[in-house]
Amino acid sequence: GPHAADWEEAAELLRAKDAAELCAEADIATGELALHLAARAMSVPRRTDRPTLALARQLVRAFPEGCSRRDKKGRLPLHVALAPPAKLNSDEKQQAREKHHGQLHHAVSSVTGAYESDIPVMVQALVDEHPAACREADAHGKLPLDIAIESLAECETVQCLIGALGRAVLAEGSSPRYHDGSSKVLTGLDVELKTASKDGRYDGRTARDILAGSNHEQYRLL
Repeated sequence: GPHAADWEEAAELLRAKDAAELCAEADIATGELALHLAARAMSVPRRTDRPTLALARQLVRAFPEGCSRRDKKGRLPLHVALAPPAKLNSDEKQQAREKHHGQLHHAVSSVTGAYESDIPVMVQALVDEHPAACREADAHGKLPLDIAIESLAECETVQCLIGALGRAVLAEGSSPRYHDGSSKVLTGLDVELKTASKDGRYDGRTARDILAGSNHEQYRLL
């Protein structure tokens, strides 16, 4: 494929001794790590013979902390992976590639395309490394679950987020609060979700509420 050389270059950079440092570099203009770029590429229908998923997993392994880093729009890689693909024409795509000055950013931004079935696998990898991400809103106040539903994500992806919500609460070591005042861990569906506010307050919504409010029958059945 046309991007094979970029894929090979990115893979080679990730095998180098300074791979973690390269992965920690944020783009000056956007604040994005290379992991954000790989996460965005996941939403592009596969057109190449090179697996974006494998590259994304390498980025996570090389710099796990990247899963908890935000870009200048307040987005974690998880938010980006769930967003609908940006509709860019070929000139805009070229401009997007050229604006990334870092060697790893440039290589990763040129590698696009994934199978739809790769997305829940990518989401799982991101939440395994940073479980709290599934409870964190972006700068627009949208939680990963909100974005997934807006993007008509596969049910498997939504179920992955719901499972991660339960694990995130356990990982925090705190008793989650529920509407009825109990602190018993029932399921990720019933964990109260945080707002986008700086103080990290809870707004009382749960995954169950979000799914119930969806217009899409497949989510209400989860």
